[in-house]
Amino acid sequence: MTKPADSSDEFTEAELDAVPAQQRSLLTTFLNERCSYEHLAHTFNLPIGTVKSRISRARQKIARLRERQTAA
Repeated sequence: MTKPADSSDEFTEAELDAVPAQQRSLLTTFLNERCSYEHLAHTFNLPIGTVKSRISRARQKIARLRERQTAA
């Protein structure tokens, strides 16, 4: 089973630049370091729910950008 394009864990620099810095730093650390949410929460001194929501919002933002590009 293949992943849909908007759930890919490979993002372009332009896509990452479109994401707010707080979300981008968590997303890139999560993907590059293969960290758990718990590790990120401890490292960034954030509640785990905040870590999860910021990563989710970053992915959603990139998915919306990709949808707009595909529709154009």
